[in-house]
Amino acid sequence: MIDILIVDDQILFAESLKQVLEGELDFNVVFVALHGQEALDYLQCHSVDIILMDVRMPIMDGIETVKQIREKDADTKIVMLTTFDNDDYVYQAIKFGANSYLLKDMAPEVFFESIRAVLTDNVMMSEKILKKITNRLTNGEYEKEDLKCAEKIGRLNPREKEILYLISCGKENNEIADIIFVGPQTVKNYISIIYTKLEVKNRVQAAKLAFEYGCDRLKDSIK
Repeated sequence: MIDILIVDDQILFAESLKQVLEGELDFNVVFVALHGQEALDYLQCHSVDIILMDVRMPIMDGIETVKQIREKDADTKIVMLTTFDNDDYVYQAIKFGANSYLLKDMAPEVFFESIRAVLTDNVMMSEKILKKITNRLTNGEYEKEDLKCAEKIGRLNPREKEILYLISCGKENNEIADIIFVGPQTVKNYISIIYTKLEVKNRVQAAKLAFEYGCDRLKDSIK
C-alpha cells in the first residue's frame, strides 16, 4: 500500500483527489493538509511514501514546504501537483528537492502511473514543463550554484559521466543497465554515488546540472 499525503488549500479539489486516488487498490491517502505548515506538523509524527504538493497556498507555500522537508528528510517522494507551469516555480521546486512536477489537468490514468513511477526513482514531469525548463537551462537563464557545475561534473569518473548523460536523456535505470551492460542494482549504486558527488537529491537536479554543463560537452568528456 502506498501512503499518500495531499497538501492543497483547495479543499474541494483535495477531497476529490483523495476519493479518486483511493479508487486504486494500492493507494492510501493518510492525511489532507491545507497548507505547508499543517503538512510539516503531520510529518513530525508520521511518515508517508509520497507527498502531492500544491505550489501556491496560504501560511506556507509549496516551495518553502519542500525546502523545509528536505532539510530533515531526503527520501520521501515529493510531487508538485499544480495548475501553475510558471518557470520559476518549477525551478525553485526542483532546486529544493521536489522529485517531479505535474499539472492538475493530466488524465487520471497517466497521473496514477506517474505516482507509481516516482516511487521507483523515475522522474515524471509534464511535457509542457519539461520543454520550458530544458530550454531555459540550455540557454543559461537560471542562476548558477555557488560551486560551478563544471567543478561538480569534474568529480565524476567516465562511467559516472556516462550514466549522468543517459539520465539527462531521460533513460530509466533498466534502460541504462542494458546500455552499459550491468545490472539494475549496479546502476542504482552508481546513481547514489553521482548524487553524492554532485550534491543533488534526485534525477531532476542531476539532469539540471547536466544541462547547465552542456549535454554534448558531457557526452564528449566520456570518450
